[in-house]
Parts: sequence; C-alpha cells; structure tokens
Amino acid sequence: MSDNFLNRYNSPKLDERSLYLRRLIIRAFEGGQRGHLGSSMSLVEIMRVLFDSYLNYDYLNPKWEDRDRLVFSKGHGCLALYVLLADKGFISLDDLDTFCHFNSILGGHPEYGKVPGVEASTGALGHGLPIAVKDIFGTDEMPT
Repeated sequence: MSDNFLNRYNSPKLDERSLYLRRLIIRAFEGGQRGHLGSSMSLVEIMRVLFDSYLNYDYLNPKWEDRDRLVFSKGHGCLALYVLLADKGFISLDDLDTFCHFNSILGGHPEYGKVPGVEASTGALGHGLPIAVKDIFGTDEMPT
C-alpha cells in the first residue's frame, strides 16, 4: 500500500474521532448501566467510515426512499449504532443517557420503527443477511 493511503486512514483526526465516539459509547453504557462494550467498541471504525463516507441518508427524513440501508446484524453491539445515529442527528445526544431505561427508544437491541435510522430489528447473529436479501430482492429466497 502506498504511504498516501496509510496516512489518509491513520491520521490523528481519525484517532480523535474514534475516541470521541468511544466516549459516547461509555456515556450510553453509564446511562443504562448495561450493554455489550466489547461488541460496541469493536465496531467504531467500521460504523464511522460507513456513516462518514459511504452511506447516503437524510437524518431529517430517515425513511427517504433513496437512502442506503444498513442492516445491523450485530444487534448486541447497538451502542455503536446508537452513537453514530446521535452523532449524525437521527436521535439526540441526550437520548444516549436513556439507554435501556423503561421509556427509552434505545433498547438493548435496535428496533425498527422505534429508533430513527434503524433499518431492521436485530439481535441474533446471522439473521441480518436474510433480512437484507429480502429487502433487496423482495423475497425470502436467495437468488440462484
């Protein structure tokens, strides 16, 4: 790999952003007094790059027809998803403090229709692929 490529993805700015997002994960974890920290922390860079550079979305119109859909299969790592949704304006930063509270929209696994920006209710590992296939092809069967 070229030095330019490595420098682009190994800059202090990205490190600062990762630290900021990880602090938000800790904030939500402390608010709920529960969560899967390891699963959430391991997703920070992946989620950050997707939301910052690749996904097309409109936080003011989460059901925008032409949006990209991120099916987040690792539901128990939802703190990472919630943090990015708060960072991008889908939910407020204050919502993070209510993680797993009785009246909160932020549960221990993301719920479609309850949290703006969540495309599927997930939790069991592996079922994200069939959900995405159904969304893309309009069927429960994989294409041949």
